[in-house]
Amino acid sequence: MKSSRLRRALVATGMTALLCAAGGCASATSPFPTPTPSDAPERPAASAPDATPSATPEPAPEELVLTTDGIGSLRLGEDPAASELVAYDPQYCTAYEGTDPAEELGRWYWANGDERYSEPVRLWAPEDAVVAMEVIDPTIPTDRGVSVGSTTAALLEAYPDLETGAGDDFSSLHYLREDDRALVFEVGGPGYVESDQVDEVLFMLLIENPDPAVFADTRAGGHAVVGECPY
Repeated sequence: MKSSRLRRALVATGMTALLCAAGGCASATSPFPTPTPSDAPERPAASAPDATPSATPEPAPEELVLTTDGIGSLRLGEDPAASELVAYDPQYCTAYEGTDPAEELGRWYWANGDERYSEPVRLWAPEDAVVAMEVIDPTIPTDRGVSVGSTTAALLEAYPDLETGAGDDFSSLHYLREDDRALVFEVGGPGYVESDQVDEVLFMLLIENPDPAVFADTRAGGHAVVGECPY
């Protein structure tokens, strides 16, 4: 599988002012006397030009927070086109070998960064409304301070009322229901292949109107990745 890299260039613009001073002597035929230092009028100091306001930068990952509403301008249940954090690529899935051409190949993807196909946030918005977003980047915490890599103890301290879903030797699910949505945390178990992530949050999923199957199948156990391309 090949990855393509979307590079962004940030072009800085500036203005350079050239200050010139000229001096000379009056000619012998000049009817005006050459001013002495005491006669020369004082010139007011030139004021610095007002700085041109810069465009509002895109929020860095460490400035973004996951809540039960979404992440920044990316809101669950709303049109992803309203957010500057994502973009749509109608041929997104063609980068993967073996993709079924009969399937929908377009995807909304996380555009707030340089990487493609390894985004810190994956989302699913099949009908111009975000129905799920999955955070796999440790620099994007929840509004209670939990992030990918947080320990089970830290998770349960921040969310003492979590319900428990599926679990096996590989991982376990813990989730918070709120109205028509759920915030799901998957925690690595003793049999998880990445031994350094045992007893740590592996990913965080915010999903609208969750099907019961969401809580019955762990990612380590094979549940579909959010926005996964068809094969």
